[in-house]
Amino acid sequence: VDVVNYLDNTECANGCQVWVHPGTYDTDNINIDGIDISIRSLGVSDNTTLLSRTGGRLFRQSTNVTNMSYTLLIEGFTLASGSTEYPGGSIYISDYPNVVLKDLVFLSTNSGPVNSNPGAGLGGAINLTGVVDATLENIYIDGSISQGIGGGIYLENVSGTLSEIEIRNTKGTLGGGMYFTGVNASIEDIDISGCKTTTTDLYESPFG
Repeated sequence: VDVVNYLDNTECANGCQVWVHPGTYDTDNINIDGIDISIRSLGVSDNTTLLSRTGGRLFRQSTNVTNMSYTLLIEGFTLASGSTEYPGGSIYISDYPNVVLKDLVFLSTNSGPVNSNPGAGLGGAINLTGVVDATLENIYIDGSISQGIGGGIYLENVSGTLSEIEIRNTKGTLGGGMYFTGVNASIEDIDISGCKTTTTDLYESPFG
């Protein structure tokens, strides 16, 4: 299925499951505001489903979701070349109860420049803000750039679990690999190397 056209042109009811065949898709900004949905690749075992975009994010969810049973699941994709002047070079999710990002590869995504738009430069690949229960599992990020903070991942006011995360060759002015603020999470098996930052430590974590 063409996930972009499907979600843009179909009324996807709550509890919707979207399965995407392996292949390469030149995507638009996939807006998944305010629904309970899972989006999975059928090539999850080897990340053979590539979503790419030359300008703009790949996934965005910014509606304040108050139904605490809702879950947003994205699983099994390679996400490449996402670029935006807004937060989250590839994925931006805010004010959502339950988020699962699993078995994902991010290649050369970008957020910035700073001060162009609110939140610009926050998370070169992933920005999660105001997520009640987040699971990030088996995530690989390479070559992402934030022209602000959090070269690979930016988390703000998030609780949950982070495991099996590998970040390589990312860059940000503060937290070249990851930046956390107001985060309460279980963290294990995080591997960050080759990342660059211009002002302070690679890994910022002012837990709150």
